[in-house]
Amino acid sequence: MTSPKSLNTSSDPRIDHDGDADEALAVPSPSSSVTYDHESWATFQYRVFSLAQLIWPEDNPDDFLVERMRGGSYNQVVGLARAIRDGADPSNAAKYVGYVIRIPRWDPENRLEQNAAALRFLGHAYQMPVAIPEVIRVDSTDDNPLGFPYMLQTRIPGVSLHSILRQLDHQALCKLAKELGHFHRVLLATGCYPAGRFMAPPEADIGQKLSVAPFVPEYQKTGTQPLHLPPASLTSDTITIDLLRELFTARHQEAAAAGDKWEFEIWERFGKIALRIQETGMFNLGWFSLCHLDFAPRNILVSPNPQPSENSTSSLICGVVDWDDAVIAPKFMSCYPPVWLWEDIDAANVSRDGLWDEPEDNDQPRRKLSV
Repeated sequence: MTSPKSLNTSSDPRIDHDGDADEALAVPSPSSSVTYDHESWATFQYRVFSLAQLIWPEDNPDDFLVERMRGGSYNQVVGLARAIRDGADPSNAAKYVGYVIRIPRWDPENRLEQNAAALRFLGHAYQMPVAIPEVIRVDSTDDNPLGFPYMLQTRIPGVSLHSILRQLDHQALCKLAKELGHFHRVLLATGCYPAGRFMAPPEADIGQKLSVAPFVPEYQKTGTQPLHLPPASLTSDTITIDLLRELFTARHQEAAAAGDKWEFEIWERFGKIALRIQETGMFNLGWFSLCHLDFAPRNILVSPNPQPSENSTSSLICGVVDWDDAVIAPKFMSCYPPVWLWEDIDAANVSRDGLWDEPEDNDQPRRKLSV
């Protein structure tokens, strides 16, 4: 078999396909094979190469490039680039299109197809101000060259915000804050009902009503419900407290059945707290909305040259990734403040000393306070 070309080791300028090379993500973890008991990359990359040939059998095997990327706790991530040439002349310069293969390290609930359904819903129902990955193929079985379930997505050009956050100046941070606000306004703008996790096979017609699995434990409520715009028979003033009451009651009953006095008292107190908050009107938030459960700098892609000029109109944020387990939930779930704009709490292995030093110019406000 032809040895797969690697984006990490080649000096070929083609590796920067679509301006998509992310140095922070491209650094392989030397311990991932040991930590997660994975096959060595030296041999696993051949599996990736075989998968690419299976998906695009008409392509020349030499037109694929593979890249080991830094994954997370839940997914192994592999980069794949495919050469696209204009015209029949094979000597024409190729444009490389980037993809990402996400391989769950474990998936006991078999949610790979549901995660794909969430991404397809995003592309259909929302006019996102930033790019989101497009699902190309999903295989929830191990009957493929990888030997594992996987999801193939388009790769969004850009670098992780986490890799450059400490390099941004005050002007860039202010622009970033505004774009984050706009992004969350889009998430909150479309009301949905009921709350829950997306449930749909990847081949389902996204034009049909998508289903969600309610948050209430399965022993109390089974099956799914169609996701739709809010029905006229409900009022938005009570749906949040109704959901919380249902959740707390279910947990309360579960603790009682298990004889767990501590849990029993905790969920009983949560219920009382929720009722007190409802009395203040703070839960009158309107209908449920889309929520990204891991909205952190590592999942935000930005321009490789992020420092904007004074009159720049170009966006700093290129895309948002890792929509695994996106949910429909009360709006406050999407309103957690991005504290990492002023505190580097996203990476415990990076020293925070001197992160936000006082500027030399005393007339300039301190970044932390300004943001």
